[in-house]
Amino acid sequence: MFQIDFPTVFISYLITNIVSLAVIALLFLQIKKRFTGTIFILLCFVFNSIGTFLIFMRGVIPDWISMTVGNTLIFSSGVMMLIGLQRFFGKRDPQLHNYILIFVYFLVHFYFAYFSPILFARVLISSFVLFYIFSQSAWFMLKNTPATMRSMARGVGIIFLIYSLIYVWRIFYLLNGDYSITSYFKSNDSETGFIIANQITFLFLAYNLTLMFNKRLLTEISTQEELFKGLIKNSFDMIVLVDSKGIQHYVSESCEKILGFKADELINVPVIKMLIHPEDQESVLKDFLNIVDNKGSGGVQYRHRHKNGNWVYLEAFGSNQIDNPAINSVIINVRDITERKQTEQIIKENEIRLKELNATKDRFFSIIGHDLKSPFNNVIGFSDLILDQIRKGDYERVGKYATIIQGSSERAMNLLKNLLEWSQAQTGRIKFNPEHADLVDIIDEVLELSNDAAHQKSITIFKDIPQNISLVADKEMINTILRNLITNAIKFTNSGGELTISTEQKEKHLIVAVADNGVGMKKEDIDKLFRIGYCHSKEGTNKEAGTGLGLLLCKEFVEMHKGEIWIESEIGKGSIFKFSIPQN
Repeated sequence: MFQIDFPTVFISYLITNIVSLAVIALLFLQIKKRFTGTIFILLCFVFNSIGTFLIFMRGVIPDWISMTVGNTLIFSSGVMMLIGLQRFFGKRDPQLHNYILIFVYFLVHFYFAYFSPILFARVLISSFVLFYIFSQSAWFMLKNTPATMRSMARGVGIIFLIYSLIYVWRIFYLLNGDYSITSYFKSNDSETGFIIANQITFLFLAYNLTLMFNKRLLTEISTQEELFKGLIKNSFDMIVLVDSKGIQHYVSESCEKILGFKADELINVPVIKMLIHPEDQESVLKDFLNIVDNKGSGGVQYRHRHKNGNWVYLEAFGSNQIDNPAINSVIINVRDITERKQTEQIIKENEIRLKELNATKDRFFSIIGHDLKSPFNNVIGFSDLILDQIRKGDYERVGKYATIIQGSSERAMNLLKNLLEWSQAQTGRIKFNPEHADLVDIIDEVLELSNDAAHQKSITIFKDIPQNISLVADKEMINTILRNLITNAIKFTNSGGELTISTEQKEKHLIVAVADNGVGMKKEDIDKLFRIGYCHSKEGTNKEAGTGLGLLLCKEFVEMHKGEIWIESEIGKGSIFKFSIPQN
């Protein structure tokens, strides 16, 4: 078991910075045109990540860059965050004092790094200036934001208050403890604890910023919806007088704005039978009869034909005034709710997208925190063992350890490749480049890379395919799909098993199947395989590790081809993974 030392914690902190930067960057792309100040918040995460990376690179790059520039960037990131938050909440306070402080900090830090190298002084000065800027942010978010928006600012304000307390703790320790370390990366347990506290708080900062953005977005959407309802009520409602048989004999002129018809075109028309969507006629008629019988006042929503042939969503409320001699009608108040329906749909789609983003973030953290960490731990651990065996002159185990390192490295590389392709697909940056290709050549190329893994488990691979299969597709994506499906089949097939790759040409699409006689799976597990919210990954028959990411990537790439992917499986009898590629 490895002891968590300061360099390990610092690397973890660096990874946290990068992941948080990616999350905030995705949010920025979604809201950059809606809210001011978000570019400064993004710059905060950029500066902080670059500064942390420069510190990590000490000894590789010049010290004045890794120490002075790196720390100055981290301090500047706090100023960027303060500016971004102020602009986000409609404030533009002067920042000249903070800009001067950045410049003075750079000079003082440079002095204690080169002219009078004292690590204690550098750490103490950095703690004071970061406490100063974080306390400014905490005060602004908790006290100076507009009263109507203070509830959405409170979470981020508390995080900055915690940041301030962390640096108070650090300053207190520096002034009262024994800080005799001369190399930052050989810091004691207290500094390690500080970095861990900083890392956890940084994650909560990114999380609370996400919540703040979402609350602001939902508040604006809610405000716009209420404004829209008010405009409809006062300006665009349509008044209709209907007799007991449902014949309209008066329609207000506002109908032209809503339905495109002029008022006289809707007079003496049995509107339910002629202009209401067939699927809505029954509910509208029932609601109308309830109003006639004084059993209700309406509120039914339905689709009404527009003059241009489209359907318009309307909502109707009625009052029975048939017994009123002056009116002798049912008064129907009709309003156009088409945009409201669309807004509700957009909100639902946004909620689904937010859940997908959160699930993607959780999966990303899980992969980095566990699946990516594990093979690197193996590489580091067995590398140490190899060095120890070499020093002892015992070379018998070196080859064995080297083989383990090679396997761990290959797993890490495959995971990184899938992770990169998956993240590109999630952010829409991967290019779809269909071209004429021979599927047989692609299959042979994938099998050449998979033969070693199959050979180690004595698995026989059969091909039930023609000599040539021409298709129009993205060769790299098809290669990735087949690589993941074949690797998955090998993983869950017992030693001595079989794997078959086959194709079936339909009229308008080509079906490719990868079948194995392995362990198979339950139906409830099949339903979860392609869902981002479930981390469905099981060990292979030889304890092979996995993340479930490969199948998600297959689904993404198949859908980019306008195809489908599905699974047929039975416990103990194996699985068949199939996907279709449309062919013109």
